[in-house]
Amino acid sequence: MTPRILLVAGLAALLSTAGAAAAQRPTLRVVDSAPLRLRGAGFHASERVVVTLHMGAGRWTARTRADFAGAFGAGFGRVRLRACALPLSIVARGARGDVARAALPVRDCAPSRADP
Repeated sequence: MTPRILLVAGLAALLSTAGAAAAQRPTLRVVDSAPLRLRGAGFHASERVVVTLHMGAGRWTARTRADFAGAFGAGFGRVRLRACALPLSIVARGARGDVARAALPVRDCAPSRADP
């Protein structure tokens, strides 16, 4: 093979690897809100994942492991998602550094009694 063909082949392999890594960006979504169930994807195969829910004054944690494709499911027992409870965040952190945040719907919530 000529050096030019080797260079083109090497560059193509490098670009396809970078594209695959970008396509595997971790995601986290709410599957059901009562009880709260989540689905994650784009994590490393068999990666340990900790999902943390902050809702109002409460904090819940679920531990799971991604499958060979980097996907997982997580649930929080009887916890119901209260979209107007603040603060509200759901974050999945993989043992290898992957992080995904659930996109939560913006609600038009009534002000609390503490608000002026």
